[in-house]
Amino acid sequence: MAGNDVFGMLSEDDKLDGTNYPLWSYMMRHVLVAKGFWNVVNGREARPTLPLVEQVGSDADTGEATGSGGSVDILGVPPTVEQTRWDGRDANAHALIALSVKHGIILHIRLCKTAKEAWDALASLNHVRNEARVAYLRTQLESKHMNEGDSMDEFLTKIKDFREQLASLDEVYPDSSLVPTVLNALPDTYQSFASTIRLMMKGNPNALTFDELVSVLLQEEQSRQNRTVMRIGDQAFAASQRGKGK
Repeated sequence: MAGNDVFGMLSEDDKLDGTNYPLWSYMMRHVLVAKGFWNVVNGREARPTLPLVEQVGSDADTGEATGSGGSVDILGVPPTVEQTRWDGRDANAHALIALSVKHGIILHIRLCKTAKEAWDALASLNHVRNEARVAYLRTQLESKHMNEGDSMDEFLTKIKDFREQLASLDEVYPDSSLVPTVLNALPDTYQSFASTIRLMMKGNPNALTFDELVSVLLQEEQSRQNRTVMRIGDQAFAASQRGKGK
């Protein structure tokens, strides 16, 4: 963020583009708070109402009062000083919101009459997109499978990335669910190892965190690689000894 004027509060990269709502809304809330407009946007500071008067009608034929006798807004009068002040603050807040979104998002708020309407419209739009994105990411994470010979580090990095993307959308994927998901995604050669971990966790799904599982799996992969290297070395040594005996 750079500058303090209305037109320079956000850089081009900071503007809402449909994919960065959580970060954008966080930054914009602070911009609006700093400008003193947040209570107008969130609805806590409503537009002052018009003065109320008793409005009573009369029947020309009977001379009896025919109005309801209730209090009604005066129509056709200029706004009060308080209303004018609120309207100005709302217009400034509305301008900040409009200037903080990219052109493709403008169509979703161009008919909004107040800053609150614009803010709520963007929140609603994000909610719809958020649900679709969350469903997609959960499907991708839960269908991820590590093939034989794949790098354990690369596989776990992809799992972490899906989890972090979900977290950026305020979707928590708990360790108690993620650990079994990762164990089920391991190749067949790791399933005996995975079964040992499942037994350890039986009755206590929180016995192992995802970060702990990552450490355990990377150590197991390294141990397997070391055993492979040693086995190859032993085989090469045995072959050389047989060659000397001929």
